[in-house]
Amino acid sequence: MKYVIITGVSEGLGYEIARVFLEKGFQVVGLSRTKPDLDIIHIPTDFTKKESIEKSIEVIKEKYSQFSCVVCCAAVGYIESLDKDNYEHTDEMFQVNIIGQNHLLSGIADEMKQNISDLVFIGATIGYKGNTFMPMYSVTKWGVRWLIENWRQELKDKKCRVIGIHPGGLNTDSNIWERWRETLISGITKKPVGTLLDKEEVARFVYSTIQLPKNMEISEVIINRK
Repeated sequence: MKYVIITGVSEGLGYEIARVFLEKGFQVVGLSRTKPDLDIIHIPTDFTKKESIEKSIEVIKEKYSQFSCVVCCAAVGYIESLDKDNYEHTDEMFQVNIIGQNHLLSGIADEMKQNISDLVFIGATIGYKGNTFMPMYSVTKWGVRWLIENWRQELKDKKCRVIGIHPGGLNTDSNIWERWRETLISGITKKPVGTLLDKEEVARFVYSTIQLPKNMEISEVIINRK
């Protein structure tokens, strides 16, 4: 059985990535707070809680250690300007977007190396420049870029590929719900919501990056909206 570990599978891009891997014959081991309506192995995981992450690590090691790919897609973000910082929100973003997922990877690093697993990080184009509306979220996504580089350094003597994919705004519920990101920002700027990337197409692209020969690594991809 081909196992793939995916974080953030309950909704959004993580959900779509899980669905694509299922279509391709993989058994998906999904880590998120809530279980999606997909036929996956779900490990309830709260990436803000060390104990929850370490319990998930134990389950993976015990039952699903023969994985061929890990996709880090868990993320949270808030619309808050720098002069109206919410400490709890900022703490949550760093815990989920960087610290928690890195702790997971550290716990299964030996298995990644033994399996020659691919490691795919889902970043965002917001991590390449400052942002007025979601500045601390953009800081965490900048941090994801350097987490990618440091995992590449950690795995440089292995055949594990480390892939960073950074899409622009997606047509996920978190962006297009009546009270969420792009809609709220549109209300602030008085500009209509622009064209968003299709989450299903991006998910299929994510899958395609690990289909190349093992000696070919797509190190960094930036997917802009047009």
